[in-house]
Amino acid sequence: MKIRIILAVVMAVAVGVGVVSAEDQMIIKLKSGGVATFSLADIDTIKFDDDTTLVAHYPFNGNADDASGNGLNGTVHGATLTADRFGIANRAYHFSAQDSAYISVEDNDLLDVREGEDFAISIWMRTTVQDLEIVAVSKYSGGSGPQLFVDTSGTARIWARDPNPRGWHGGVDFHNGPVNDGEWHMLTGMRRRSVWTIWVDGRQTGEIDEQSMGSLANGTILVFGCSNFGNFPMNAYWEGELDDISIYRRALTEAEIQGLFNQR
Repeated sequence: MKIRIILAVVMAVAVGVGVVSAEDQMIIKLKSGGVATFSLADIDTIKFDDDTTLVAHYPFNGNADDASGNGLNGTVHGATLTADRFGIANRAYHFSAQDSAYISVEDNDLLDVREGEDFAISIWMRTTVQDLEIVAVSKYSGGSGPQLFVDTSGTARIWARDPNPRGWHGGVDFHNGPVNDGEWHMLTGMRRRSVWTIWVDGRQTGEIDEQSMGSLANGTILVFGCSNFGNFPMNAYWEGELDDISIYRRALTEAEIQGLFNQR
């Protein structure tokens, strides 16, 4: 992109001629009203992302802030920073079920999935829990909303409900082999039109066509590390680590999912 090249050249020249130094800071004012500050010495690449369908991104780099620019920052409740899948300290969160640890994000229209809308959730996770259902991501109000979780057999699932006219819910679930082996795994669940798929480590492992599924929109909070019923996190607490959670208002392609899996 031309603007990226021009900005990179301008910065390089500015540092080279002494207009700015590596000790100076770049201050970026966000649309949300917040301010992001970076030391020039810490900046490797400046990238302009044209993908406005990235609703929220939580890299957990020392905090639970949303890095998408939409300001959907998380609030930490008992979770503690730990090393990520590359062994870098304070770049992931550890969740203890004994401590009822979770991270919450206030409800926002950007997080709602309405009838006919595509969406995707991608996370990195690690756990060794046996014989318990533990939830990684949930925006479940009791009557509608999706959840990404590991079931009692240690397999990954995506599940959702909507209060459709035929009753009070429509649900989907499907899975692959156990992911509770103490290794890091990337889980991706998404809906493209009426087709739901789940992916483990960049490979599709399940698919179902749920024609009856309607809107998943609700007014509840988004939580990481447990299931929630309305605005009250209540059960199925995660035991282990979570990292790099991304939420999109579209379905991802196979190449994009594999790109996320291979991203360092």
